Amino acid sequence: MLRLEDPHSFGTFTILFAAAMFTGSLSSALFGAPVQTLQDTDPQARTATTDAISSAAVAAAILAIPLFALLAMALDFEGAPALFYAVFVAFTILRQYGRAWTYSVARPRHVAASDASYAVIVLLSLATAVFILNVRPVHATFAALALAGLAALAGLGRGYRTLLARARPSRLRRFKRTWDGQSRWSLAAVAAAEAAANAHIYLLTAFIGAAAVAPIAASALLVRPMLVVQGALIEYERPQFVRHLHSRQPDALDRTIHWMRMALFLVWFGTVAAGAAILMIRPGLVFPADYDLGTLRLAAVLWALLQFVILAQVPEIVVMQAGNEYQFLARANVWAGIINLAGVIAIILAGLPVWTIAALIPGWLMTMVVIRLKLKRVRTRTFAR
Repeated sequence: MLRLEDPHSFGTFTILFAAAMFTGSLSSALFGAPVQTLQDTDPQARTATTDAISSAAVAAAILAIPLFALLAMALDFEGAPALFYAVFVAFTILRQYGRAWTYSVARPRHVAASDASYAVIVLLSLATAVFILNVRPVHATFAALALAGLAALAGLGRGYRTLLARARPSRLRRFKRTWDGQSRWSLAAVAAAEAAANAHIYLLTAFIGAAAVAPIAASALLVRPMLVVQGALIEYERPQFVRHLHSRQPDALDRTIHWMRMALFLVWFGTVAAGAAILMIRPGLVFPADYDLGTLRLAAVLWALLQFVILAQVPEIVVMQAGNEYQFLARANVWAGIINLAGVIAIILAGLPVWTIAALIPGWLMTMVVIRLKLKRVRTRTFAR
């Protein structure tokens, strides 16, 4: 998309894609995290709760279709591309929930197969639409993503497809218990984290326009591998942390935190090194001539610093999720969002769009400090029982 479209179109695509990824995060919070932390000893109760969560996930996916079709139309997409985008969002909701459930039942190979099919079909169908059928890239992309999303759902295995087939409106009432106990706070935490992480994208679009987002989004591609690994590790390790906490194994918990942090930092170093090589040696390999190289380099440095701060606290955040501390995470993220929003607005008013990335760092530094302090208290309370 970066190579095929002008900056304005790429900026519009980025906004829509960020909104779609936000629904994936919401799905993970509302449905994925609760299903991964189920500890009912009664298998029948666990099945009933899982069916209720699945029914809520299916209902959310159906509701998302008209809402996100309207969003796409508001950004000047025509009927068919807008519908493809909305279907892609619906599949994203179900896919994120499915990934979490599949990890919770110890079937990581199905997740890997799902992700591989998603990637292959996106690339093949997009290439076919653009280079053979001559479809405009910004329109072909969401059709390709919707098709790949369907394939990814199928790749999660028969067990997950059966789980979705059991969804019933009558089971939504049981979801209220999950909502009251966990989902509402995990939703608040994710919504606040979205404000802390992507405030600059939405505010830049509102104040300046989609074209202002383009160089920031383009440079963000260089740190995309970190986000992919971060999301995968969160989904994979959260059930492990739940087991360590419930079986009161502090040593196992510490080892998992250590190795998770090492994996994240190794990916950070590798990604930064690759990005630096591209920008210093051959930027044209990734970025078209429409983008100012100096702006891209500055944005890449700021993204690397921001991601370092975020990755440094990811293991602790996942432990807090495993310990059902979503209410605390929500409050911490709200304060981080307030800090970041104030910084982003000030920098936009100063006329320095690319520096809005740096404005996100103070809020994340604050959450890192308070989450580590809180984790010490959680450890003491959990392992002193």
